Amino acid sequence: MKFIVTPGPYQRGKSKTGIIMRDLMIALLIVWAAAIAYNFTIGVDYGVKAILMVLVASVTTILCDVLVAAIRFKKENGKFGQFLLISIRDNFSLITALIFALTLPIGTPYYVIILGSIFGTLLVKYAFGGFGHNLFNPALFARIFVFLTFASSLVPHLGDASVVPSLTAGATITSAYSALGFKWLTASLAGLNVNMSQLWLGFYSGALGEPFALLILLLGIGLAARKVLNWRTPAFYIGTVA
Repeated sequence: MKFIVTPGPYQRGKSKTGIIMRDLMIALLIVWAAAIAYNFTIGVDYGVKAILMVLVASVTTILCDVLVAAIRFKKENGKFGQFLLISIRDNFSLITALIFALTLPIGTPYYVIILGSIFGTLLVKYAFGGFGHNLFNPALFARIFVFLTFASSLVPHLGDASVVPSLTAGATITSAYSALGFKWLTASLAGLNVNMSQLWLGFYSGALGEPFALLILLLGIGLAARKVLNWRTPAFYIGTVA
């Protein structure tokens, strides 16, 4: 009997890790494309920043992959170039970069993105052994790190804040919705300068990939249908806070 030894994670079923992560990557790229399109409607500088935020995070995580691969490389691994490509492929750092960048507001400085990407990739993921061995989500812990250390730099605008529809008013969405009655779809919510259509479509300030509620919901349904995620987790979470 021949035993094949491969690194985790392991999942019993038809779906392979690579296929699951590919589907997740496609979903994240769609959200990123929506964020780019929306930010270009605000201004060219906003659109370019939406592109560069993800690119900076991606380059940083790949450089972290290169560093770790160089440290781990041994002669029995063969050629370094091939070992490096396999390491980058199997650790899915680009997904970490996408998730992290999409949780940041458009005004986040590039140095914050770089430091957060390094923290998430090296300390949260690779310190525990890499993909499949990390105890925590690298992207989300990177987001917590930058929030705790650079909170004042995480702003949802570039320069003039008035050009972006904002939710930074005192009223909550629930109270504003209740006060508006049947005009909730098109009229601005009481105490807020956005309407319900903008909330669903994502036309307001927030994290880069956060506002697109309807799009994210549809993508989530698609991922659940392809068994990339367990529908119970988001369903019960959303049902609890709805």
